[in-house]
Formats: sequence, structure tokens, C-alpha cells
Amino acid sequence: EPLGLVGEVFQSSVADSCHVTITVSLNLDLLTVLLFSLPDWRLLWSHEPRFIRQFSHGPPPRTPFCPFSLHPEPFSFDISFWTGPSWEEKKFYAAIREASLGTVEQVQLMDTFSHPDLSQTSYCYRLTYHSHTHALSHTQALTFHKHLELLLSSRLQVTIR
Repeated sequence: EPLGLVGEVFQSSVADSCHVTITVSLNLDLLTVLLFSLPDWRLLWSHEPRFIRQFSHGPPPRTPFCPFSLHPEPFSFDISFWTGPSWEEKKFYAAIREASLGTVEQVQLMDTFSHPDLSQTSYCYRLTYHSHTHALSHTQALTFHKHLELLLSSRLQVTIR
């Protein structure tokens, strides 16, 4: 039986006694897999924070498991630079796609500042690097980010801060 076994262990040897001892063995791993629709029982023994977070508050019964990418968490880096009056945001996004090989998942404008005397504008963006096709390491994400800085300086004539 996949969920467990029920079996008689022994019967009392005393003739006047009708006591029977029964053991019950439940496969709690399989029961949990079925209850929460887990794709693999080995997740139960994982130390993966994204898995643990889903069950840390004790979900209500029958809450199915929400799958996550098996690849590492995303990495975020900020980039700040000064631009001139000929700044084109579309070229900035094209440079991001080229430099990161499509691993930038999110681009968020954090801050802008226009200098009153220099007619320059400073932008600060937060880029989130994440891959859904392969494991992206922190070193790889940082390499992509450094490549983006070089690309922005050379092609868009911005001054990295």
C-alpha cells in the first residue's frame, strides 16, 4: 500500500484475552506530496528558501505548492550615469539587452537629477539579472553589468558614476 501499511503484529497468547495489537505505518512523505501537489518528494528535505517560505506560516489545508525556478535567485545591481541632452532611453534598453544576453529581468528607474548649470541629467537604474534557462551565478551577472557600463560609455557617451 503506497500510503502505509496496517498489519497485525501479534495476538495475545492468553486464551481468555481477546487483545490484538495492530501497527499502522504511514508514508508521511507521500501523503504530503499528494496533499500539497508537490512535483517531487525530495523537495521536502530541501533547504531552498523559496520552498520553505511557502510553508513557513502553515498554509491552510489543500493549498497547492507554487512551483519556482530551479535556478538561483535573481541578482540586482544599480547603475548611475550622467547623460547629455541627446539621451535616448530606447538605446539604453537596447544596450541592456545586448550586454546582458537577455538575462535582465527587470529595469527600475530609482532616481533622476537634472543639474541646473551643466544641462546634464543623472539617472540611477536598478537592474535585476535572472535566467530561467540556466543557472546564473553572481559572477556572471556582475560580468554582464560591467560589460553594460563599458557599452554605455562607448556607444551612448554617458559618464558612469
